[in-house]
Amino acid sequence: MRKWLLVSVGIVGMVIMVVMSGCFEPPTTTNTIYIYPQSSYKAVDEQFTISIKCDSIQEINGFETSLKFNKTHVRVISWEWGNFFSTDSFKSMPMIDNENGMISNIYAVSIGLDGVKSNQPIITFTCIPISTGTSKIEFYNTNIVNASGVIPCELINGTLISANQ
Repeated sequence: MRKWLLVSVGIVGMVIMVVMSGCFEPPTTTNTIYIYPQSSYKAVDEQFTISIKCDSIQEINGFETSLKFNKTHVRVISWEWGNFFSTDSFKSMPMIDNENGMISNIYAVSIGLDGVKSNQPIITFTCIPISTGTSKIEFYNTNIVNASGVIPCELINGTLISANQ
């Protein structure tokens, strides 16, 4: 009996040491905004789409961002709002500026107090590579908010590599 008690105490002690040593990762505590897919490999003139998505751990009531891309390699053709925010929301009309390699005025706000947690695309862009090379697709001026205000988020940019057919 005494032997089993000592073994049990020893096992519990080892579990506590392992947990306290940091072997187990704590759950993610940040919302992540990212380009999907993260990497695209396309031939010049081969149309493709990229989406902005969010892995949210908190409910989100609003979103704003702008994107930069290499204007010598990519041309953005169009955009379409995804299903992240419901029909009870206000969504902007993003401004595509292929001459300067940017898309601005991307924002959406959920109407009402309830926020959104979803893995649906926020918005999708149709693009076309216009020359060979690599273009980063980068976020800037990005914020997400809930009923309490601005909440932290991690940003993951994307990359397009285009080549001749």
